[in-house]
Amino acid sequence: MGSMDAAVMALAGSSAIGFLLADGEQKRLGWVVAMRRCLLRLGDIIRYERCGISALLRTIELTGSAQERALTRLLHACAAEMERRDVPRLSFIYAEKSAKLAEYGVLSNADREAFEQVMSELGNNGLREQLRLIETADGRLLQREAALRKEGAARARLIRTLGVCCGAGMFLVLV
Repeated sequence: MGSMDAAVMALAGSSAIGFLLADGEQKRLGWVVAMRRCLLRLGDIIRYERCGISALLRTIELTGSAQERALTRLLHACAAEMERRDVPRLSFIYAEKSAKLAEYGVLSNADREAFEQVMSELGNNGLREQLRLIETADGRLLQREAALRKEGAARARLIRTLGVCCGAGMFLVLV
């Protein structure tokens, strides 16, 4: 009976790993959506409130999803760090803070590229240039979002199926 218990545990464990990995695909999509919402909010703040960069970052309050809340905390931490430094370079501060955020690690370089470009250029140019940059980055993130919705669902299904099949194979071997 011990081998049956081990086989059932192998099946359940492998299936759970497959479902856990597939959940990462949804988190990637959530991050891209959060970055798009953040860019749209940044554009509105730049356009209408015209405040400094650290105040701009502190104004962001996205709470719709776990990724949006994490992005809000990240931007607030960047604002606090900018206020502490003599030479506040948002691009360096954002890179430091985001590298320490484990949840941010689910994103690929292509997922992060457009948003991080805005973070590196924010405050360096005039109002129109910043708004153009945000609009361009939003368009690129919209394309990433569409690709993740299309490919991510299929990839998540494949990962879940592989987890269950691997578990079933281990179940058969152990029984």
